[in-house]
Amino acid sequence: MKYMIFIGMLFGMQSFLQSQNISMESTFMNEKIKHQYIFFKDFEATKFSFFNLTSISTDYNFGRVSESYLLDNFVFYEIKKGVSLAAEAALNQEAHSLAVGARYTYNKNNFRFTFFPSYRILDKRYLYTRMLLEYKSPISRQVHVYFRGQVNGSTDFSGNNKLTNLYRLGLQYKNIRFGLGTPWFKALSAKPLKLELFGFFIGLNIL
Repeated sequence: MKYMIFIGMLFGMQSFLQSQNISMESTFMNEKIKHQYIFFKDFEATKFSFFNLTSISTDYNFGRVSESYLLDNFVFYEIKKGVSLAAEAALNQEAHSLAVGARYTYNKNNFRFTFFPSYRILDKRYLYTRMLLEYKSPISRQVHVYFRGQVNGSTDFSGNNKLTNLYRLGLQYKNIRFGLGTPWFKALSAKPLKLELFGFFIGLNIL
């Protein structure tokens, strides 16, 4: 039931906003499947845009949502090319949060870099920083080597720091990408990588 409510909220927002770009990706691990759904809406004739990232984790019975889910919504206001102010409202399995921040994006020649610091303003206040690096190297006109790395860090400036990362490496054919991937895991850890930190991912850009 929780799963159906979650999906209903997601598609309700998409229908209301008539999103321009949609991306879906699933990573198949040894015990779980991580699903990620993204849609983006650029409001024409304004400098505003809307971005939604939704992720859930299920087992292979597809009938139970695990303890991990996220519904993350952003409104951006572009102040100059590549630089935007941001407001965020997020809901996950633990709580809801609000944040304000700024995003810098460089996107050119199959290379994309994003740096996005934000400050959470509800309950536990802390600085949360996202970084993304995505690169596609052409093999032919329709086939590319695909790489994506993401690093998220948080600090409350009192010694409570957290750093996690995620990686994708594979091929992209037209609007389909696939290959090896990891879930979010603790960065800079001295512990050896375990089997559950690797899986197969497949993604699709719809629009």
